[in-house]
Amino acid sequence: MKPSRLLRGMAVLLALLLISVPARATGQIYFTVINNNLLPLTSDTMPTWFSGTLYVPYHVFDDNTSGAAMWMGLGTHASYSVSNETVSIYNLDRMLVFDLEEDTCYDPHNGQTYLSPAITRNGLPYVPVGQVCSFFDLTYSYLTNLEQGILVRIKSSGPWMTDATFINSSKDYLNLRLQEYNQSQTYMPAPPNPASPPEQESPENIPLYLGIRCQGGGSAGGLADVLDAQRVKGLFFFTPELLREQDDLARRLLSTGHSVGLLLSGETPEESREQLDRGGAFLREIACVRPAALLCPDGQRAEFQQDGWVCWQETAAARPESPAQQASALQSQEQVRLTLEDSPEMAAAANALLNQLKNRQFDIRLPMETRL
Repeated sequence: MKPSRLLRGMAVLLALLLISVPARATGQIYFTVINNNLLPLTSDTMPTWFSGTLYVPYHVFDDNTSGAAMWMGLGTHASYSVSNETVSIYNLDRMLVFDLEEDTCYDPHNGQTYLSPAITRNGLPYVPVGQVCSFFDLTYSYLTNLEQGILVRIKSSGPWMTDATFINSSKDYLNLRLQEYNQSQTYMPAPPNPASPPEQESPENIPLYLGIRCQGGGSAGGLADVLDAQRVKGLFFFTPELLREQDDLARRLLSTGHSVGLLLSGETPEESREQLDRGGAFLREIACVRPAALLCPDGQRAEFQQDGWVCWQETAAARPESPAQQASALQSQEQVRLTLEDSPEMAAAANALLNQLKNRQFDIRLPMETRL
């Protein structure tokens, strides 16, 4: 269960009692490094200070999206559930949940709470770097002796370069990133030609996420082939039994950038938890990862979300027939979570459906890449 809302006031009060650190000066540049990997430099994803605590965007702790190769990552993953207003950061053994509505931070496995809640900047959740590092046995450095700005370096245990060696060996790369950043901040588009009519702004692309329900229809691999050919990613939900039978497919999906979740179908939460335990153990055994998300019965979704799990909630179900009509109908939604079945008919129609979605300018994203 979530900690009580009463903790919200206590967390904020105690946060204000932390040692004060000045907010970053206007124009101060912050670089973020994961082990030996320098992350992209943008103004809306730089670390920031709040109430004396250093914060970083939550996705910095997601090995899938931080840009680091698997062996260079932190061994953690992160997800943002918009509907539940929670950020979950986890590895194989532990999970830390930030509730944005309640301003709380807790371990769903034992109910222990922590002082530093998450904050939101420009619609993006930020998490306290010190709290997350301490929870997952990571370390971080805050380095101010750079000509280019300030460097925040988060490290796992491993044969990484020392901070001094990293700075000395990365000067050219830091300068290049700084140059690219400065150019992006000073770019001015050319004025329109007065003789030409003003261009009409195109509507913003609609985010679309693909979930694939794998229940033994025999075509999960065929759907993966179509998605790979179209260069889009999906979230494949397996039952525990099918995950065990198709372990090679699960490993292939993970190695090619897709995500793997669990399909739960228990008549009670207890039965679904037993399936989660078995499926989670299988996935850990075959790929050394946790399930990325859950597809569970509607009546059980809230309970699993309270435990920090991201749960898939479709807004539309794909059909093998009439791909053009389906794509057109989806344009009325602000965000689409489209579920495909692993049937031969759906695999045969998937290519046409994806083409129709792309033609209508849907922005097809990996479900765990940003948020659900």
